[in-house]
Amino acid sequence: MGDGYRTVLLSNDTTSGDVMSFVRGGSALDAINKSAWVFRDFYLGPSTNTEAQKTSGNAIKLSSSTYENFFTDIRNVNIRYFPNQLYLTNITFYRITNCVFFFYAGNAIYTDEPLSTDNGENNIEGCSFFNGLGHNTSSVAVYSYVGGMKFIGNKINGGGHGFVQAALPINSTSILLFASNTIENTTYSCLRFTVPSGTGNFGQIAVVGNQFNPQLRAIYVETAATGQFENITIEGNVFLVGVTGCYGIDFQSGRNVSIQGNVFRGVSGNTIAAAINVAAAVVNGVIGDNVFSGEIAAAQQIANASTTVQANNLLNGIARWNFATNTNIRLLGSGGSSTIESTNDNRSAYQPLLLNA
Repeated sequence: MGDGYRTVLLSNDTTSGDVMSFVRGGSALDAINKSAWVFRDFYLGPSTNTEAQKTSGNAIKLSSSTYENFFTDIRNVNIRYFPNQLYLTNITFYRITNCVFFFYAGNAIYTDEPLSTDNGENNIEGCSFFNGLGHNTSSVAVYSYVGGMKFIGNKINGGGHGFVQAALPINSTSILLFASNTIENTTYSCLRFTVPSGTGNFGQIAVVGNQFNPQLRAIYVETAATGQFENITIEGNVFLVGVTGCYGIDFQSGRNVSIQGNVFRGVSGNTIAAAINVAAAVVNGVIGDNVFSGEIAAAQQIANASTTVQANNLLNGIARWNFATNTNIRLLGSGGSSTIESTNDNRSAYQPLLLNA
């Protein structure tokens, strides 16, 4: 569907239904061999060119009733002023590239796969999502209820949440590659991990090389059972945490976590909650070398309440730790060959903390 950049589709629909709905039926073989829908090179918007015309329903809904739909390709599509813009259910191995989603009160993209919860291999790349600061604060740019997702090189500005990854109700799944994105001005979170219901786990998460500018939280892992979100690396990202009371990274749960090589910049006069916050429920991890600008006071740099996450951050030759009570430390040697040792971090015996201090 679509015939070049001059294709303009206007809708006068004011109902609660979908403007366009495509349903794939047929056999399992049909689902693989005949389901490669292509949507390209068109603009879709309401005839009044305002949000007021339609307040519910989807602009485009793609679904498969019996078997999954494979290999859908959506590219160079511009959708504006619909509350929910692209809804994908039982659609897998899809690609959404170079699209624009403008002013959405609900979800710009919603994706789930109830027929095969552990499937995925989906790509969203080079897209733009815009609501602006303080507008449509209940909205979500992308709500992902699937595994196997690559979200690369996208731009999100404003709305309530940027990208939301949900754990599945029963089955477990994995793989989120979240790289080279820019997310700013979101009211609540730029990247959020949530558990709507159930006990499914989600693992193998890489968050690398992104830029975040949150109003409340940049990366937020909500309270969940141990291991529901696990095997997570957050590395090489740049955070502007300039709003009073905001967080850069906030882990309320999680297992096997690595946070290192990130840069956090504050704003003079504004006191943030924490650049990195790790709750007591987080199990096993390390907070490595990160950089904090001078506007972020030492007390707001790292808040680590977990007894199994080591926070041995070095910056400008200064080592900082959140020591537990009854921690023993000792200094061996003198001068350039001195060694500081401690029994902190659940160590059974003295071990070096800082060499050549």
